[in-house]
Amino acid sequence: MSTHSHPLTHLPTLAARPDSRSLDLVFLLDTICSDETLDERRKYVRNIIRNVSQDFPAEGHLRVGVIPYGPHHSAKMSFAKLSTETARIQKFLRAQSAHPGGPFEAAYEEALYGLYNLDWSRASHRVMVTVGHRPPHPYKPFSYREGDPFDCLGQQFCEKNLDWRLLLAPLRSHLRLRSIAVVCESNWTGQSSLTYTDEYANFCWAEIGYTNLLNFDMTTAGEVARDILKLI
Repeated sequence: MSTHSHPLTHLPTLAARPDSRSLDLVFLLDTICSDETLDERRKYVRNIIRNVSQDFPAEGHLRVGVIPYGPHHSAKMSFAKLSTETARIQKFLRAQSAHPGGPFEAAYEEALYGLYNLDWSRASHRVMVTVGHRPPHPYKPFSYREGDPFDCLGQQFCEKNLDWRLLLAPLRSHLRLRSIAVVCESNWTGQSSLTYTDEYANFCWAEIGYTNLLNFDMTTAGEVARDILKLI
C-alpha cells in the first residue's frame, strides 16, 4: 500500500489581496458513469467555461484546469494544467473515458491531492467546481455520528492512505480556495428516508460544497457561472 506525504509545502505564498481581474478555475470531474452521462458532464463543464469567459472582464486573466477522477488508479493521474487556452482544455475533456459501474466511492481524494500540484497564481482568486455523484473513499473507519462507526459498512477505504478532509482543509485555509459542488445524483439529497451510504454521500457533499451545493441539471450551468463570478 502506497503512502503519500502531506503536500502542503507545494502551495504558493499568496498575495495579501487577490486581483479581482484574475481567476484560476479548476473542475474536478467524476468519470465513474456511462459514456452518455460523461458526455452530459462534459457539456455542463463546457457551458460553465463559456459563460464565465463571456462575463469575465476583457482585461482579466482567466485560467482553467481539469482533474478527472474515477476508480483508484495505479498509474499516475493525468490532468489538464491551468491554462488560458480553452481549446486545449476542451480537447482534454473529450479525451477522457467513462468508467461504467465501479464501486460506491470514487478516488476524489486523489483529485484533491492533484490540486496541490497545480501552478496556482499568487494573486488570483481560486475556485474549484466538483461535478460528480460518488463520494470520496474514507481514509479509515470513522464516526461522523455519535455511536455510529462507519467501518460497519464494509466500504472501501483509500488504498493510497489519503484523507480527503485533511487535504481539503488547507486548500481552503491556506490557498483560500472557494468550492462549488454539483451533485449528479439527486436522490441523495432532500429525502426523509436514506440508507447509511446515502447519508455518508450527503455528509461528504455538504463538506465539499459548503454553502455552494447544487443539483446537476443542464439549466444550472449558468447559475454556477454566476456563483463563480460572485466569489471573485
